[in-house]
Amino acid sequence: MKNAALIIFFALIAISGCSKPEKMILIGKIKNAPLAEFILEQQGDKFSGHFLYLNNKAKKIEVQGTRNGETLRLEEFNDEQGKLTGIFEGKFDGVRFHGNWRDPKGAKKIPFEFHLKTDNPLKIEYTTFDIPEVGEHGEFDNGLSAKIGSKKYPILPNEDESELCIKLIDIRDFNNDGFDDVLIEHIEACGGWAVPFSSLFFCIYDVETDAFILTESFGSISEDPIIEKYKDQWSIKIASVGFMHASDERYLLDGDQVVMVEQSKKKSLKAIKELRAEEVDLIRHDLDGDGGLDSLIGTPYSKWSTMICEVRFSNGKIYRFNRIAISRLGILPTKTKKVNDLVVDMDEIYIWNGNEYEAKYDE
Repeated sequence: MKNAALIIFFALIAISGCSKPEKMILIGKIKNAPLAEFILEQQGDKFSGHFLYLNNKAKKIEVQGTRNGETLRLEEFNDEQGKLTGIFEGKFDGVRFHGNWRDPKGAKKIPFEFHLKTDNPLKIEYTTFDIPEVGEHGEFDNGLSAKIGSKKYPILPNEDESELCIKLIDIRDFNNDGFDDVLIEHIEACGGWAVPFSSLFFCIYDVETDAFILTESFGSISEDPIIEKYKDQWSIKIASVGFMHASDERYLLDGDQVVMVEQSKKKSLKAIKELRAEEVDLIRHDLDGDGGLDSLIGTPYSKWSTMICEVRFSNGKIYRFNRIAISRLGILPTKTKKVNDLVVDMDEIYIWNGNEYEAKYDE
């Protein structure tokens, strides 16, 4: 019996001493530094693991420390010799870790705020709506709000953006901070402006200030963006277009900053001669091969530094483009029905159908 009791006693000691550590991830920021994570294991009051910035996951900084009541102290060893390089100390209630980072001598203090990253993050509900008294926007919305639990957050319109036409594109955690962000399209054609392009921006929740932030706008699109994974993070892939530029681009949301990580620019079609809104308003060329000089004329348009264009043939026939806001009108070396093809802006081709010019569409 005595031997059996000793076996049970030592077994209990072994079990208590080898309890499985609890794993956790804390995500947040040191003041204005990039978004960062603590990847920790907790065993009793002892913590160990790594600290890393999400924009440089390859560099892991060793941390270890202890918890005394609600105070957690984590020491960092960001040194090849394993020397102490900094101390995180603050209150930790199991969900929120906030306090100050300081250097070992205590000469420098920087506030930090981290929270527990879980599989069931804080639920944020985003809603767009129309406010008629702000302006006439047809089918588009101009208001944006969010809700966390019973608390409501008005976001748009605000002092800086009083009259935006918006469309909600997608809701998910784009910056890997544990909270849902919303990707929004700013429809610039709203309010009577015949703009063929839209831009994008994000709305994100900042846990440190308990407020929602709008990022800078990015891209210039005429079709929906593609959302796909890129290096373990959701990315936005777009065909960015303008009157005289086009490129395939990919963006990431890094904290509250939008970062372009890929860009492939497209080249415009080469023309024999060309009109440009900012340079030339008249060129002459024998388009139909009848020996007479035909004219391409550009009249300045009041919006976006563009022009309204027409072709005047030497025989008196006039063709006016239905499309407004042209930045470039060029003459191509190719011909259709013995008349030179034309290019509008970068690569929009117009061909002669026997009576007039018409847009050539890819089949």
